[in-house]
Amino acid sequence: MTAAVEALAARLGRAMGARRPAPLRVWCSWYSYYRDVTLDAMLENARLARERGLPFDVFQLDDGFQADLGDWTRPAEHFGGHARDLPGPLRELGFTPGLWLAPFLVGPGSQLFAEHRDWLVRGPDGAPLHDMTRLGEVRTVLRASGDWQRYQAERAMPHYGGVFDWHTLEGPFVLERGGTFHLLYSGGAWIGETYGVGHATAPHPLGPFQEPQPGAAVLAAG
Repeated sequence: MTAAVEALAARLGRAMGARRPAPLRVWCSWYSYYRDVTLDAMLENARLARERGLPFDVFQLDDGFQADLGDWTRPAEHFGGHARDLPGPLRELGFTPGLWLAPFLVGPGSQLFAEHRDWLVRGPDGAPLHDMTRLGEVRTVLRASGDWQRYQAERAMPHYGGVFDWHTLEGPFVLERGGTFHLLYSGGAWIGETYGVGHATAPHPLGPFQEPQPGAAVLAAG
């Protein structure tokens, strides 16, 4: 799967005349800790990776280090430190530090939201947009349809209030051809053999979308 994606990316890069540096190997806190990441956990994983010779180039701190979306310089209470405490130790271990940010998102409970309401983008009704991609009511256009889309069975997900089979449909992209809307998405577990790219079609961008061929019909791991 990785080799196929890299080959396709290289072809696209050549066609566009783009710079094509070697891909970086990134450890990301999201996949192990979700939003419950701590400073100590980041440093301990980096130390273990160095001790065991794991071939990572970048150690990336993902969501959960900040007090709220928008309050990027205020640390979350559970984080046990500040994001600025990471780059030095990571560089000493030989890794490039990485940081996830969503600079255009603001949590409704954040200090930024309370102090700078005038900065918010508003919809036609004058109310703040819910997020970067949503104007009004959320609508589900495609649900998991097969076992290949399951990232992990019986995962404890306290943020959603229980234990669930975690199915992944992510990175959706819609394009129109001849009056038909084609939805491409990544599904399954990126760390395993089920990962792939699925495809669904609809007569309208909001659906209903149907998968003409089940499974990772566009690109499959293996």
